[in-house]
Amino acid sequence: MNQGLQSEMLRHVNDWQHSGLSQIGYCQEKGISFSKFNYWVRKARPSEKSTQGFLAIKVETNAAQRSVHPVMELISPRGIRLNFYGAVDAEFIKKLL
Repeated sequence: MNQGLQSEMLRHVNDWQHSGLSQIGYCQEKGISFSKFNYWVRKARPSEKSTQGFLAIKVETNAAQRSVHPVMELISPRGIRLNFYGAVDAEFIKKLL
């Protein structure tokens, strides 16, 4: 990643937060692409980083537990689907949610 670009955009995010302007207003004033700026705003938020995407997990199963068809499917409000092809412990599901 270009460190110069990263530091410049994070500086813009900081300046915007102290400006009192909307994101769109700040972008128009500075001549910055709103979509690019919004990307950096989201990237700069540590709380969102921890709630977006997937965490890597390792689940060990034996061949007898596997199925050709999912035994359970979880669908998030954003449409993300998780299919489970073997027995799943309820405590594991609670940790995912």
